[in-house]
Amino acid sequence: MQSGSPNISQRLSVVALTAATLFAFWTTAQAAPAASTSRLTLPNHRRYDLAASADVRRLKGDLERMIQDEARFLAQRKAQRQAWREQTPLAEMSRTELRRYFDEPLAAPSNNELRGLRELQSLLDRWEHAPDFGTRTNVARWMVEIAHSLGNLHRTPIPTRVEVTLMPLLFAEYLHRPMVKGTTRAADVPPAGPNADFSRVDPPDSSFWQKPANVAQADLFHCFGRTNWPAYPDLLWEYDAPKTSFGSNPGFTLKHGDLELKAKFGEWHSEPFATRIFNALGYHSEPADFAPFLRVKYDRRLFREFHLRRELGLHFRLLGVVPLGQVSIQKRRDPFQCITEAVLKNGHRLSGTEFKQRLLRDAAREHPEDDPANFDPAFEAQIDYLVTQGANVQLKDDRFHNLGAWDFGGLGHENLRELRGAGLLAAWLGYTDVRFDNTRLKLVRTGDHVTVQHFFSDLGGGLGKGAGVFSWHSDQPNLFAWTCTAPPREQGKGRMTIPFRIVNYRPIDPVPAFANMTWDDARWMARWIGQLSEAQLVAGLIGSGFDAAEVRLLTEKLISRRDQMIQDLRLTGEIPLLRPAGPQRDFDYRPQTGGTMTAVLPDGTRVAARVTDQYIEHGRIVTPVKLP
Repeated sequence: MQSGSPNISQRLSVVALTAATLFAFWTTAQAAPAASTSRLTLPNHRRYDLAASADVRRLKGDLERMIQDEARFLAQRKAQRQAWREQTPLAEMSRTELRRYFDEPLAAPSNNELRGLRELQSLLDRWEHAPDFGTRTNVARWMVEIAHSLGNLHRTPIPTRVEVTLMPLLFAEYLHRPMVKGTTRAADVPPAGPNADFSRVDPPDSSFWQKPANVAQADLFHCFGRTNWPAYPDLLWEYDAPKTSFGSNPGFTLKHGDLELKAKFGEWHSEPFATRIFNALGYHSEPADFAPFLRVKYDRRLFREFHLRRELGLHFRLLGVVPLGQVSIQKRRDPFQCITEAVLKNGHRLSGTEFKQRLLRDAAREHPEDDPANFDPAFEAQIDYLVTQGANVQLKDDRFHNLGAWDFGGLGHENLRELRGAGLLAAWLGYTDVRFDNTRLKLVRTGDHVTVQHFFSDLGGGLGKGAGVFSWHSDQPNLFAWTCTAPPREQGKGRMTIPFRIVNYRPIDPVPAFANMTWDDARWMARWIGQLSEAQLVAGLIGSGFDAAEVRLLTEKLISRRDQMIQDLRLTGEIPLLRPAGPQRDFDYRPQTGGTMTAVLPDGTRVAARVTDQYIEHGRIVTPVKLP
């Protein structure tokens, strides 16, 4: 559904986030690590050069000690938490106690880090016994990748301190965020003849991207090689744990038997859609789906642990020492807003508002769920399960195990065609939330075989306003622009030609790979995007939970952006336009009377978008006002 305009506090938070982003660009993005095949740094901040035998011996000893120390630390933390639970059940802990229980400081060891260290130890053994120079070089490259990702486990998404005297310069830099500024051929594009069209050359399969077998036959409704997905609303889930990572959207983990589900209340549709597109075009992305609602067995902890994400705030300083105030990026959201209905054991149903009033002794106080004594145990005993609002959900896959995050710059990533080309794909989808903490380096286990792959782990933040000065809005079809590219333009004799460029799009963070994109890289990606059919786009939007009006408008806008891109990159001679006569902008559509949006999948199955009260008038979605 279309949401209202952001309030003042939301705008201030976005301004603060923008300030932090600018400062991050100044302090970190320009200092991305250079590509190296032999030098690595561990979380202990010690540096090692695999080309030096003394460093190899030191690395071997340090890895052994770190693994032992971190395993001991994690075991002690687990025992400590068990002791705390025995003393006070989680449902009865105070907010301070819950914070202490779930607290995992960035500087502290984690299960992901321990997993990565063990993988480094295994790789070091392979490196020492490698049969040839090529194998040794490849193993060393993976050791450097993993070590860098473990270092990212200790980074915050944004700096916590901002120097205000740098703001004018940083803001000017932000307004000129570079895209398509590359001048050299991608490092992984094989050499060809002197007259070769390098835009037609695919890079070899890599840990980021694998050449799709048949894009035109991809099922974008189910996607990820699936023929169906769990009927999420039909299962009765049990609350498991809160979301404790950074992030602006609240969520939690649920379980049903052997299934484990992450539910997030935000980026409901844009993330499922973007993951489908990225996956269909060969990128590793985590499956994400839209669940119209979830049924969750009642547990007081769901409400009490709703606000345990890692705190993310900004401290403004003058000359590095004079404090000028602070702003919290994350705003507390009423957890009861995520509940649409409560079902009692006698079958009686209560609205979310009625449920809150009966559950809490004093529902009017600020953050009433913080106090365990504010809950009514007698009423709790009558509750069977809760029904949530729509959720962005991800099923845990036991084949994948997280290490750390990877960067779009450094280690040679900015010179890879698949990452440069991803900039055009991101612009087409309006995917603005391109940051290192929305990526994951993963161990992928297939039987006894283990590989390491680079995943796009959070592809939300698209299909909305993609170029705000102080704001970005995802899942907003009305704000999604009709174009995302502009063609080269000759300005006459003696004047420079304005090159092809990206418009109506600005990623939140600087993205070195996107900046290094060349004309050839963009044309390469456009050819892949051009293979997607209108029916596939409709199926992907339906599978991502958009309603009929949203599917219709987004389809027209995605096609408009796609066709303009094809023309701007001078590919009309080989890729047919889907709207040869131009985009349909000023149109009306009422699914209630004109029928819903449908698509036929590759296996012949027909799927249909859900119909709500929304409709389109003059090319804009209208949401009727509901009277109280």
